[in-house]
Amino acid sequence: GNELKYIQSGISRLKQKYEELELQYNSTRQAFDSASRKLIKNREQLGEGILLQLIGGYWRAGEEMEEKLCSMGIAFPYPKFCLAAVRVEENLTNGTNIINGTNAAGWELEAEGRENAWGLFSAEERDLRLFVLKNVAQEYLAPIGSAFPVSADAEQIYLVINLAEDGNGRDEQAWYKDEVNGEVCSYLERLLQEMMEYLQRELQMTISIGLGLPCNEIRELNQSLKQAKQALDYGFILGKPSFISYERIKQGEREGGFFEKKSCTSRLEKQIWGRLCQKDEEGCRDLVKDFYREILAQGISVEEGRGIHMLLSDMAMRVVEQSNVAEETAEVCQDMVAGILSSTTLPDACSALGKLFAVLCEAQSETEGEQELKGRILQVIEAGYQNSDFSLSMCAEHFEISPEHLSRTVKQLTGRKFIDIVNGLRLERAK
Repeated sequence: GNELKYIQSGISRLKQKYEELELQYNSTRQAFDSASRKLIKNREQLGEGILLQLIGGYWRAGEEMEEKLCSMGIAFPYPKFCLAAVRVEENLTNGTNIINGTNAAGWELEAEGRENAWGLFSAEERDLRLFVLKNVAQEYLAPIGSAFPVSADAEQIYLVINLAEDGNGRDEQAWYKDEVNGEVCSYLERLLQEMMEYLQRELQMTISIGLGLPCNEIRELNQSLKQAKQALDYGFILGKPSFISYERIKQGEREGGFFEKKSCTSRLEKQIWGRLCQKDEEGCRDLVKDFYREILAQGISVEEGRGIHMLLSDMAMRVVEQSNVAEETAEVCQDMVAGILSSTTLPDACSALGKLFAVLCEAQSETEGEQELKGRILQVIEAGYQNSDFSLSMCAEHFEISPEHLSRTVKQLTGRKFIDIVNGLRLERAK
């Protein structure tokens, strides 16, 4: 019996020792895995840091640079290079997607409900979204060569693209014709556009891309970076999200001359006052749309676009101050002017401007002349509606104007059609 107890005691001690060793092993394994992940992350960050120095122009082609790249396992096997700047934009619900630096034909003034996506996520979630963006970029650009994503900041990455002239060994055409707008685009542009669409469709991630010009040497990547940044900044003119190639910006630049911002906005202000006097809301919106299309066709620079933005804000404030509206409405309109001033793109500013004019059209108080004309028209209608032959033409003859002019005037002054007013009076009398 004592021998059995001794054996059982030994087994118990061995089992306890095994459990202690197992705990130590698991703890060591976890520490090793954690250290490995940190090492991998540190290595990736170090590699990105070297690439940032490279594209920033700190390293020139030479043995020192090649050694640093090789130590990080970074190799460029293909002969051409290009750089794209990718920025995560707001979560847009009504925004216009602009491809190849050209505005969509049916540009709509709808830009409400936009909120910066990064303000809604924690640092860990932002890192995750950047991680996803980097991996998607590498996968989508594989057919054209190699892509090396580099974090620029919390909401932007740079894509260092090593281009294979033959499409990475695949039988792909270097150029294709865009079925939407008929423009000839590079295969690289096509892949980047498809990546934008995928991220929006599958991951609800909205991005803008600025693409620099291809170059033949790695030392020229710094110039491609500057071009990509310029292209990305042009999103202020075209709106967000957008895909903008530096090459297309250069193609769209106007030849010589200085764009007369003040004369252009002054002409718009005069036209707007004419529409406001007529309470023509649709006409105001059309004027703003035409104004935007006009300046877009001029190939304005980002600097000129920001100047126009300020002039539009000043114009909006003058129009509000000079409009004959109630005090409460004026306060609302002043808040809308502040929204125009804080717009992050020119299309957003034009959108807010169109909505401001719509509010002013609806709230514009009647002048004494309008009240008098409205009273005279209603008097003629009330005097003649009982006559079965009474018509718009008969009423127009009384005022010596065309029936079309009278119809528009009645609609503007009363908000009702001429025939609706006449039929309403006749129905009231028949009761």
